[in-house]
Amino acid sequence: MSIVETAVWDEGDPLCRKVGESEDGLRLAHWMVSHWQQSGLSTLGQRWLELGTGCGAVAVEIARQIPECTIDALEIQPSLVERAQARVRFHQLTQRVRVLEADLRNPPREIAETAYAAVFANPPYYPVGRGRVPPDPIRAQARFEYNGTVAEFIQRGASQLVPGGVFGMVLRPERLPESLALLESVDLFPSRMRPLYHDDHASKGASLVLVMAVYGRKQVFTITR
Repeated sequence: MSIVETAVWDEGDPLCRKVGESEDGLRLAHWMVSHWQQSGLSTLGQRWLELGTGCGAVAVEIARQIPECTIDALEIQPSLVERAQARVRFHQLTQRVRVLEADLRNPPREIAETAYAAVFANPPYYPVGRGRVPPDPIRAQARFEYNGTVAEFIQRGASQLVPGGVFGMVLRPERLPESLALLESVDLFPSRMRPLYHDDHASKGASLVLVMAVYGRKQVFTITR
């Protein structure tokens, strides 16, 4: 099933449109899966964690691509939790994908005490107070850092990984310099980066950036297509 086909289940869904669900998160899923399969990282375990799952598209896609893995997906907005859980049921993945209503800054004890082989996230793109906030509160919370800053996403990711585990995220290009510094400050060493271009804006440069880091192990940094 292609990226577009995977997203068809939610095509036209107004709630998922509010949080800006698009192919960008699914590109993160495919990018991480590809690296996971090529690098033999399954030796680290099969447990994955998503921070801020939204409607659950990325967690479901990773679970479909890696049948051995199990995923805990955290989401703070109740309406999105319900939507993500429905998506998991639709794809018959309830035995392997668990969507929890939780704040990544203070997750349930069972999550906080678990070490994961991989953590992934599509954090809000904008700091609070910078830019026009959407009038819809669901969309505003998904786009702006009301429920967690990029720094808090990164810190939570580092605290949940086994040594050698991987952390992947999607960023706006202007957040890249601060994010690279934040990653290294918590022993997440950047290993790969991939710029994403939207066809109608390609001449203006990358619209988003995929970033991957490894916990506790310095890496040779590469930029991929």
